[in-house]
Amino acid sequence: MRGKVAVVGSVVLDEIERGGKAFTSFGGITYSILALAALLPDREIIPITYVGEGDLDRFRELTESFPNINLEAVKICSRGTNRNRLIYGDGEERDEFFELITPPLTFRDLMPYLESDAFLVNYIKNDDLSFQDLKTLSYAFKGVLYMDIHSLLRERNADGGFRLKKLRDWQSWARMADILQMNRLEIQHFTGFKTDTEEELEKLALLVVSQGPKALNLTLGSRGSILAYRKENSAFVKRFRVPAVKVVDPTGCGDIFGASFLADYLKHGDFERAASFANEMASRSVSYPGLEFIVSAGRHGGETPFSSSL
Repeated sequence: MRGKVAVVGSVVLDEIERGGKAFTSFGGITYSILALAALLPDREIIPITYVGEGDLDRFRELTESFPNINLEAVKICSRGTNRNRLIYGDGEERDEFFELITPPLTFRDLMPYLESDAFLVNYIKNDDLSFQDLKTLSYAFKGVLYMDIHSLLRERNADGGFRLKKLRDWQSWARMADILQMNRLEIQHFTGFKTDTEEELEKLALLVVSQGPKALNLTLGSRGSILAYRKENSAFVKRFRVPAVKVVDPTGCGDIFGASFLADYLKHGDFERAASFANEMASRSVSYPGLEFIVSAGRHGGETPFSSSL
């Protein structure tokens, strides 16, 4: 193996309902882990997470198609695995009902892997890693730190649903990562600024990268993404479109986007190339249910749409 990539966040058991059909699948950072393993076969992928004691054998079976996944940092939770019920309407909107079970991770859990090429921190729960632990990681780690804020801004309602909260001192959070990822609603709550047009959204993305990160991926679902990044003494913004595709299951598409971007960036060091690749892979993933898009790549050795772009 040429190097390592550590993935930090929560594994989830998803119960997905769409179009009158329901199925269950591992979710959360599982998408990130498997996508990175498929796209970076020469690097060791190390998930730093919790899995419920009763689900550990299933999780091992799921990952065994990829020999470069190392489960030594997976911690066992006797109380079980986080669970999430996702109910989709006709489009991309969905209702979520999350049962939080596993405890937060700490910098001590991350310390053995500071020699990795990259850390992907994916906030599946808003307490996956505290501000102080993330800050310590940002100071101690010399590689690429990619952060998907995902559920960092989410608070649970009494019924298990979510609402977005505003983040205090967002600039301090922003400057801790090399590359940030968020969607349109998240960037507005993250910064406290509202946008009405795409031009305003692009300006807001540039404002975020002016605070310290080298790049920001602003994902827009079926409308592609906006990339803002700094290079030398200049800042750039670019819009990426994706072709219309038949949507079977959009769950995890943002996780696949982030993993694909990071994998391509580690290979080529080019933000625009990585964003184009990430949009391609995320748009392909929505045509498959659950983790099928990635798992089949591991089982069939390059005979799927996912692995055809490796």
